[in-house]
Amino acid sequence: MFQAALALLATVGIAPDTHRGTQQMFSLHFVKPGLLPGDFGWRFAQLMTLRGLADYGVSDDVSPEALMHARASVLVMLPLMLALLDARAPHAAAPLAEARAALAALAAP
Repeated sequence: MFQAALALLATVGIAPDTHRGTQQMFSLHFVKPGLLPGDFGWRFAQLMTLRGLADYGVSDDVSPEALMHARASVLVMLPLMLALLDARAPHAAAPLAEARAALAALAAP
C-alpha cells in the first residue's frame, strides 16, 4: 500500500521524504479532493501503524484480528488505487500487472 501511495504521489510530482509525509500527502492529494473514498485516509494510517508495529514492535503487538482488518483494507483500497494509476500512468502497465497478480493472490481463500 505504501508503494502504491508513493506511485500515486509521483503522478502529481510529489516524492515525500518520510512515511508520515506520504500519509499526509496521500490524503491531501487523493482523498480530500475525492479522487479516492473518504475512508482511505484513516485506512492508510491504520495500515502504516501496523507496518510500524510489525517492523519495529514485538510479535504480540499485532493481533490476528488486526491482520484480518488490514487484509480487508488492502482488498478494498488497492483495486481503486491501481485503477487510478492506470489512468494516470499508462506507461506503467507491467508493474501494475505485477501488483494485480499480488492482489489476486491476497484475495484467494
